[in-house]
Amino acid sequence: MFRTLLRRAGVVALATAAAATVATTPASAVQAGYYKNAYSDTIYHYEGDKAPTPIDFQTWEAAGFPVPKDTPTSYVKYAWSPHVYAVTFWEHADQTWQWDKLDFNQWSRAGKPAAQNAGWIKGSEYYKFATANEIFVESDGVKHKLTAAEWQASGYRTFVELTTVGFMKMSWAQDIRYVTDLGVYSDVYIVDYADWKAEDFPTPQAVHRLPGDGFYRSCSVYSTIVYDGPILSKVVNYNEWVAAGRPAPSTTECIYT
Repeated sequence: MFRTLLRRAGVVALATAAAATVATTPASAVQAGYYKNAYSDTIYHYEGDKAPTPIDFQTWEAAGFPVPKDTPTSYVKYAWSPHVYAVTFWEHADQTWQWDKLDFNQWSRAGKPAAQNAGWIKGSEYYKFATANEIFVESDGVKHKLTAAEWQASGYRTFVELTTVGFMKMSWAQDIRYVTDLGVYSDVYIVDYADWKAEDFPTPQAVHRLPGDGFYRSCSVYSTIVYDGPILSKVVNYNEWVAAGRPAPSTTECIYT
C-alpha cells in the first residue's frame, strides 16, 4: 500500500460571534437640540426621546440656522489595532451610541485626538476554539487573543465556541495544523508562521498519537522514516523520532515522499 503526503493549503475563514457593548457614558444625559461632531459637516437634530436625525441645509435654514453644540463624542481604539473610532453617547443606553470608524482625514479634522484604549468597540466578534481555553476578538480584520484583564474590560462579552474547530500539533513536532472538524480530523490545513501570527498565536492542542496514524519507511530511501496521520504527514528527523518514543516503522508498508 502506498500513501502520499498532505498538500499545502491556506487556513479557511473562521466563524465569528455577534457583537455586544461596553463603554463609559457621560455623567449627564444629552439635552434636546442641534449637534455637530468635529470630524464631519453633518448637523443632527436631537429631540431627547428619539434617535438623532441628520438634517440637510434646507431643514437647518428653516430652523433659523441654530448654532450646533458639540456632540458628546469620545475617541477610542483597541491597544492592538490602528483603527480609531468616534463614539457619540446620545443616551446612556448602549443601543443609542453612534459609532464611526475614522479615516485619516476625519481624524485630522477632529484635531488628531489621542484615542483612549477601549474595552469594547461595536462590531467586535468574540470566539473560542475547541482546542484551547483562550478567547479571541476580531475587529476590522485584526484578530487578538484576550488577556484576562482585556476580557474583563470588554464586560465579559458573550463569545461563540467553535466546538469542532481548532489548532493542533503532534507533541513531538513543531508543525501546526488548523482542523475544521475535530470529530473526524477532516479539512486539515497547514499553518505557517504568517498564518499563526495573523490568528494571534492560538495555542495548539498537542497530542502524541492519533487513531489511524503510523510510522513508515520511505519508499525511495529505506533509512528515512515518515509519519502519516490524520493531521500531519512528514519526513521525521531523528530528534522527532526519539521524542515520539522511537516507534518501529511498519514492515509491510512504505510511503512516497
